[in-house]
Amino acid sequence: MQGELNFLFTVEAVGFCNLECPSCPNGNWIGERNPRGFLQPSLLAKIMEKARSECNVTGVCLFNWGEPLLHPKLPELVAIVQNYDVPCFLSSNLNLLGNINALMEANPHTFIISVSGFKQATYNNTHKGGNVERLKKNMVALAEARLRAGSTTRIQVRYLLYLTNLQDVVEMKRFATDLGFEFQAIWAWMMPLEKVIAYLNDDPNEAKLSYEDLLTIKNLALPVKETVRIFQQYRIRSCIMRDEHVTLDYMGNVQLCCMIYDAKRFTIGPYLSIPLTDIQERKQTNYMCERCMDKGLNVYCVYQGPELNRLAIENILRHDAKAPGEVLNQEILKPTIVGMDWLSKDDALKVLLDVYKYRKDLKSAFPEVADGEYRRLMKWAYTSGTTIDTAKPYLRKFRNWYRKAWIKDILTRPSAR
Repeated sequence: MQGELNFLFTVEAVGFCNLECPSCPNGNWIGERNPRGFLQPSLLAKIMEKARSECNVTGVCLFNWGEPLLHPKLPELVAIVQNYDVPCFLSSNLNLLGNINALMEANPHTFIISVSGFKQATYNNTHKGGNVERLKKNMVALAEARLRAGSTTRIQVRYLLYLTNLQDVVEMKRFATDLGFEFQAIWAWMMPLEKVIAYLNDDPNEAKLSYEDLLTIKNLALPVKETVRIFQQYRIRSCIMRDEHVTLDYMGNVQLCCMIYDAKRFTIGPYLSIPLTDIQERKQTNYMCERCMDKGLNVYCVYQGPELNRLAIENILRHDAKAPGEVLNQEILKPTIVGMDWLSKDDALKVLLDVYKYRKDLKSAFPEVADGEYRRLMKWAYTSGTTIDTAKPYLRKFRNWYRKAWIKDILTRPSAR
C-alpha cells in the first residue's frame, strides 16, 4: 500500500555527461570518478514498484549529474515512470537530440534546458565543450517535435547567471520565448557540495580544489562566502533534500543527496534491498548532513529571497560586469511562465499560425501563407488539422471557425461571384 509520506525521487538515467562544465563535478572533479553506465528499464520498473509501495511519489527526475539524452531508451524510461501516474522531469544541455520525436510522444511532464550564453565565446566558458549554435538548432527541433506529437510537456530554458555571461541573457530569453518555451534566469552556484564545503573550511580532505575551481567561484555573481552568511540567518535543522528526496544512481544505489557527488564515500546502499525508513535513518546520521547544515547550505535549496538578488547585483556592479538593465533592475529574474498555454488560446488564426510556424511540411505545402494568403491553409485546418493531424489537440476546438472562414473566402473570391 502507498505510504503517507511524500518523496521526490531522483534516479540518474545516465552516469556520465557529454560536456565538462566547470561548476559541475563532470567538469571539475579531481580524483576517482563515479561509475559510468545506463539505467536499465527493468530496474526502473522495480524501483517504481517499491517506491509506490512505501510512499507517495510526487515526481521522478531522470537526471542528476549526467546527460539523460545520451540514453538510447530514454522514451521508454519516461513511459515507465508516467505509467504509474507520476510526473517525470528531465534536464538537458541539449547539445544532442537523441530520439526527440519518441521522447515528446512519451510526453514527460517537464523538460529543462540548461544554458549559459547565446554566443559561443560566452557559452563555452560555462558549458565547456558545448556548441551554442547546435543548442539553438536543437531547441528549434525540440519545439517542432513537441508540436508534431501534440505533447503537453512544459519546456523551460534555465539560464545560469555568472559575472561573465550577463550580456547574453536577453537574447537567449527572446529566442526561447519565441519558440514557446518558458524562461528562467537563476544565479549559478558551485557544485558539488563537497567542493563548496572544502572552499568554506579550507579543507582539502573534503575535496580537492583546482585553480579553475577558484576561478569559477570568482566568476559567480553570487559570492559564496557572503551568500553563506545570508543562509545562516535562516539556518534550520531540517532539510528538504534529506527529508523529502531520495537520490539513486543508475545502478539503483541510494546516494546521500543529489548535491553530493562522491559515490564511494556517500552511497547508502541498494534501494531495492533497504526499506525506505532505514534509508532515512542512515541519512539522518551522516556526518556530511551535519557539516552542510552547520553552514546553512541546506537553505540554498529552498530559499531564494531578495537578499540574494541584492547581493548579486552589488557584486555585479563591484566587478563592473557588462550587465543589461534587465539584469540590474532584476526584471530578467522574473520567470516567463508559459506552461500548457504555450500556444495562443483564444484566437483561431493565431493558433493555426503558431502551428504553421513550427511545421516544415506546412511551410513547404503552403508557402503563400508568408504573403498573408491563408485560404488553402484554412482548408487544411478544417479537413485534416482538426481531424487526423498531430495538431488536432490544438486546433479542433476551432474547427467550425476554420470551416466558416474557408467557405467565406471561397464565396467572396472574384472567381466565385
